[in-house]
Amino acid sequence: METSSKNQTLKLFIAIFLVSFALNAFTQVNSKKPVIKDGGQITFLYSTIYSYKNNLLTEISNSEGIDLARSNNNNRTLKLAPGEFIKVKGIDGREKLFNGSIIIKFKEPEDLQTFSLTNEIVLIKNLPNINRGVFKVDNIFNFNKKLNQLKIDNPNIELIELNTVDTSIRPK
Repeated sequence: METSSKNQTLKLFIAIFLVSFALNAFTQVNSKKPVIKDGGQITFLYSTIYSYKNNLLTEISNSEGIDLARSNNNNRTLKLAPGEFIKVKGIDGREKLFNGSIIIKFKEPEDLQTFSLTNEIVLIKNLPNINRGVFKVDNIFNFNKKLNQLKIDNPNIELIELNTVDTSIRPK
C-alpha cells in the first residue's frame, strides 16, 4: 500500500512539473518581443543614392548638393523614390541595396491598411497567406527610431526584415 501511495505521489509530482514546464514555455513564446533580423548590425551608407534596373547599378546625382553621410539625422529627410536605393552593410560585411522598405511578419492576421496608417508607414504589398506585409519607411534618417517604435508598440509583430537587393546574385 505504501509503495502505491509513493508511486501516485511521484506521478502527481511529474504531472505538475510537466504542466508547469509547458505553461512556462508557452508564456515565453507568447511574450517574445519581435525580432529585427540583423537588428543593430546594419550600417547605412548614406553617401550616395543609386538606381538599379536590369542588373545595372547607376549612381544618381545628389540634386540638393547635401552630404548625406554627414547631415544631422534629426533635421534631415531622406525619402527614396521608387527605383532609388542606398547601400547598407550587414553583419557579414556585404553591401546590399535598400529602398527603405521592410517586411513584417505578424503572429496573427492583421489589417495592414490600419496598421500602416497607425504606424505612419506606407503599405507596399500585402502577403496575407504568409501573415506578412511589405512597408516603406518614409524617412531613412529616422529608420532606427521607426523600427524601435514598431517593436515596442506592436505585440503582434513576430519578425521585421530589411527588404534588400543583393547585387552579387545575378539571374542566369
